[in-house]
Amino acid sequence: MLAYTFAVVVGMMLLLFLDRALIRTHMLSWKNKRLWKTTGIFVVFQLIFDNYFTAQGLWVFDRAQVIGIFLPVIPIENLLFGVELLWMALLLYAFLSKESR
Repeated sequence: MLAYTFAVVVGMMLLLFLDRALIRTHMLSWKNKRLWKTTGIFVVFQLIFDNYFTAQGLWVFDRAQVIGIFLPVIPIENLLFGVELLWMALLLYAFLSKESR
């Protein structure tokens, strides 16, 4: 079973639900250039550090739990998980700053 892949897909769906239905910021949109610039910068640094730490043996991924796409030594699911964490932090910030107004 691809548990890690499943968790990433469910997490992404939950984020989209939070953004559209509960928080209603509509921040997670293809049209949001600021989000994509932020995500791009984040992904560059995530690829550098995650690949280094994985190559050093600090992190190990069970190949039976991922779909098999590696960038170059980290699974794509790890990259998507990092993006989910970033987006969750941005949604939380948007929600809390909206509440304080």
